[in-house]
Amino acid sequence: MCGIIGYVGSTQLSIDSCLDILKALEVEQLPIESSPIGGHGAGLMVYDGFRILMEKVGGKEASPVEDLRRIIYDSWKVNFSRVTLGHVRRASQVFTHTIPFKECTQPYIAECLGEFKVVSVHNGFLKNYLNLKGKLKYKHKFESESVALIDSEVFPHLLEELILDYGDSVETAKMLFESIEGGNTVAMMVFADGILSLYIVHKGVTRGLALWRNSLGHVLFGSRSYIVDKFARGFLRENGFNLDFIVKPRSEGSLVKYYRFSVDELFKS
Repeated sequence: MCGIIGYVGSTQLSIDSCLDILKALEVEQLPIESSPIGGHGAGLMVYDGFRILMEKVGGKEASPVEDLRRIIYDSWKVNFSRVTLGHVRRASQVFTHTIPFKECTQPYIAECLGEFKVVSVHNGFLKNYLNLKGKLKYKHKFESESVALIDSEVFPHLLEELILDYGDSVETAKMLFESIEGGNTVAMMVFADGILSLYIVHKGVTRGLALWRNSLGHVLFGSRSYIVDKFARGFLRENGFNLDFIVKPRSEGSLVKYYRFSVDELFKS
C-alpha cells in the first residue's frame, strides 16, 4: 500500500510543502503497520493551467522522494502549484520485482480516448484489476506493461471509459465505487475543455485518508491527517480549510466525492 496527497485551489501551494509531505509519508509507519508507507518510488504532478508537469522515480535510491526532489529542482521552473497530485509507493508482494522501475510508479496518466486526460494516484490493492482491464472496450496503452501491469494503472483507464459512456459526474464516481474490489483509496483528476474534475473514492481498509475543504470549495487531501497538518498547517489556517472527512489507517471507511472546477477561475489571478 502507498501514500497520496492532492490539492486543487486558487491559492498557490508550495511544491516544497508537497515534497515534504511525501518525504514524511515515505518513512511513516504506525505500530499496527508491517511496513512504511513508501520507499519503493515517488511521483509528483502539477498543472499550471496550460500543461501537466510530471516526474516520478522508482525505488533505486535510499529515499525516492529526495531523488524526486533533486530532479524537480533541476528540471522544473515552478515553485508553487494550484493543482497537484503526489504519491509514494510501497509495492504489494506480487509487484516487488517492479520496485526499481519508474514505469510502475504513480501518478499515471490515461489519454487513450482523445477527448480528455485522467491523472490518478492510488493507495491500496485493486483486487479485480485484471477482470476490469479485460472488460475495457477500447484500445488502451498501459505504461507499466513494459515491466508488469500494475493494478493501480487500471483506474484512470476505467474512468476514461466510464466518462465516455456515462458522462463526467458524481453518478460516474458512484459507478466507479461499485465496480472496484479490495481496499482502495484513489484520487483522479480529469482535464477537459477548461474544466478540471476531481474524483476521490475510498472503499474498505487502506493506509487512511483525510480531506479538507474551505468556503471556496477548494480541496486538499492526504493519507495521514497529522502529516499534512504538520507541513501545511499555516496554509490550511490562512485559507480557511476545515477537516471534511477522515478515515484512520487500517480502519474501514467509504467515501465517494466528485468536484468540478473552472480552470479559468482557478488561474484567474
